Amino acid sequence: MLDAGTNVWKGHKLHVDPYYRNEVEKATEAIKDVELRNKATRVASIGPGTEDAELDQASLAEYQSYIDLIAEVINASPNTSFAIVVEPRAFPNYFNDTGISSNLAKSYRRNVPYALKTLNLPNVITYLDVGNSNSMDWDIHRNVAAKEIINIYKAAGSPSQFRGFATNVANFNSWDLLPGEFVTGDDSRYIRPQNEQHFVRILSDALQKNGLPASATHAIMDTSRSGVFGLRYSWDDWCNINGAGFGIRPTSQTGDERLDAFVWVKHPGESDGTSDSSGSGYDVFCGKDDALKPSPDVGLWHQEYFEMLVRNADPSL
Repeated sequence: MLDAGTNVWKGHKLHVDPYYRNEVEKATEAIKDVELRNKATRVASIGPGTEDAELDQASLAEYQSYIDLIAEVINASPNTSFAIVVEPRAFPNYFNDTGISSNLAKSYRRNVPYALKTLNLPNVITYLDVGNSNSMDWDIHRNVAAKEIINIYKAAGSPSQFRGFATNVANFNSWDLLPGEFVTGDDSRYIRPQNEQHFVRILSDALQKNGLPASATHAIMDTSRSGVFGLRYSWDDWCNINGAGFGIRPTSQTGDERLDAFVWVKHPGESDGTSDSSGSGYDVFCGKDDALKPSPDVGLWHQEYFEMLVRNADPSL
């Protein structure tokens, strides 16, 4: 059984998602530059290994069926340990939504506790995704957000395998850059932490202050694409940022007891969204000047982007 009261990342080897490994191996074969290809081959052995659950407007029955399927897969592998990031990007959308009576808020409050409760298994630790340092005005909202997280935790039955929260999933923020990337930006009137380390400490303190056990206020940070800074025009830009590179590789050596591990949650090389404004899934952020174009639909492999991540990796591959 995993002891969620400790940093289990220090005693376990992170295995690569076999699906992602296959994607990388195919992508590597297509690279003609020998030096770049050699670097790319290393990604197949250090890529993402976390699992995630995803929320949409599904009915409770549909959502429960999806979560039950994940639990079934986990139960079939009792000798394998799992770290699960629950609902990437969902919390900021829910929190910043039009009101607690909205469909998204209702769906989140109904479904996420079920996920945390059902996935509270002996070989699992869970982290609730909460966005990142620029998801909202954390100076104003920290205690309100903390109480919402605690309400979800309690609604799930205070699950023993709940470890804390995940930050920067699929994003590009720095862990400890000072001064922060956008402290003098046009939107700096919004009080936000300068980096993810400040954010982790702010939210962890707020959660403890509002009654969550200290053992459940730790974090993990996605560094899969945060190797290069100064690329975005705004800290809200998120889609296929041009010039990005692989960031800190997965490790439990974070230098901060609040942060359990740097991890790669996002599958780096898969597109954030299409740059084709006529496409059904187009988002204006994918057409901005700091986004790589052309880019395919969300989730599809983006060979040019993958090669760019390898080329610009920091630390170098």
